[in-house]
Amino acid sequence: DDNGVYTAYRFTIDHDITSATKLLAKQLRSSPFMVLQGAFNLWVSTMTGVTDVVLPTITSGRVDPRFYDTVGPLLNFVPVRTDLSECRTFRDVLTQTRNTCLEAYSYEIPFSEVFAEAPGVFATFADQNSAVHALEVFQFPVGADGSRIGDIRVSEMRRRLETDLDTSDIPDGVLWALDIHPDGDMVGSVRFNSNDVDLSTAVRWVDDYVALLRAALVDIDTALDALPAPAR
Repeated sequence: DDNGVYTAYRFTIDHDITSATKLLAKQLRSSPFMVLQGAFNLWVSTMTGVTDVVLPTITSGRVDPRFYDTVGPLLNFVPVRTDLSECRTFRDVLTQTRNTCLEAYSYEIPFSEVFAEAPGVFATFADQNSAVHALEVFQFPVGADGSRIGDIRVSEMRRRLETDLDTSDIPDGVLWALDIHPDGDMVGSVRFNSNDVDLSTAVRWVDDYVALLRAALVDIDTALDALPAPAR
């Protein structure tokens, strides 16, 4: 899809990868997001050569008790900083990612306050030669499609998630979204500013990420340098 400057590249990840992701998450007492984020951290690190990886994600944003009963979506942009320098296997990456996510969630504060305290962390946003990536994962329980949550059905909610993530709200960068469907596949999208990133690059990024994820899930104790390396 192309909407002027902003473009969305949509793709699917097959049932085998989705099942392996959910099973591994259960075995490691993690969430599917943490497994996918671990692979995402590794993909970014391998592509850039950086081992101190900072990736923003989106959380519910209901960290202030005043908003617990507020109706409507409340989102918070949370930077998650993961040190991969001592990681030798994908298991190491997942352990580090899980620990980092749990710590970030426990100390979550509004994005504006994080920016005020550590503006240097977000310097990449101002660099026109860089692409800042953010990852978000949505998951609906098996059998939920067609059921109701409040006044809308899950199928309608999914359509809203897939279409209402307005790329005009993306801070100069790239927003990755993965939706784990009850039918066993993952449906994803990469949304980006087409003045900064061309479609062929986005397609290559997705292909490289999926190839890395697939290989890493086969044996999480495989040495990192034996996994497929994304093109830089």
